[in-house]
Amino acid sequence: MKNKNSILVIGGITLLITVLIFLLGIENGKRAIDYVSLLFVIIGECITFGMLAFYKHPTMISSLSVSSLMPVYLIINILFSLLFKNLFVHSIPAFCIIHLVLIAIFAILIVVLSGVTNDINKNEETTIQQKAVIDECERIAQVLSVNSRFEKHRTKLLEIYDTIKYSDHVSDYKSAEILTVLNAISNSTDETETDMLCEKALQLIQERNITVTQLKRGGF
Repeated sequence: MKNKNSILVIGGITLLITVLIFLLGIENGKRAIDYVSLLFVIIGECITFGMLAFYKHPTMISSLSVSSLMPVYLIINILFSLLFKNLFVHSIPAFCIIHLVLIAIFAILIVVLSGVTNDINKNEETTIQQKAVIDECERIAQVLSVNSRFEKHRTKLLEIYDTIKYSDHVSDYKSAEILTVLNAISNSTDETETDMLCEKALQLIQERNITVTQLKRGGF
């Protein structure tokens, strides 16, 4: 809220300075094109500071993209209004159309950037979730390997832990199944069952590693 208020205050001061410069800077009479230029500069400042103050997006990348894009729009708006207005003294409608096209272009850029950054954010969230599952598998395997209750199976449990530790932690292939088997080992009280579950866990991990490696190489 404090940041938003600061942006609005800066925007208000900028608008005031713009109007004062217009009123005091043109002494030899103001033409229609001058007023139209002022109007679009004010519109540009309102759009820019309004977007900076009120635009909200769940991703930091999107917010930074818009924060960088809006000043660029304002600079182009001001430069076009100041440097090329004299070319449109007798073509004010064309001057207005160009400004509207400029607004439309930046609006489209904002929509595209928001969509792209939103997709990036979703992919990052998916990757984090997938990594969390295999990380949990590694944690459980480590705990089991040092648990005295599974002393007879320590060799296999250490092999399971080492294999998971040095495997790909991004892919979610078979991760949920491996986690289920490791939880079953944790709850197992039968030696034969525990041994079978350890073998199954190793088989799943090895299958996962082979498949993920082939996918990375484009084997599938």
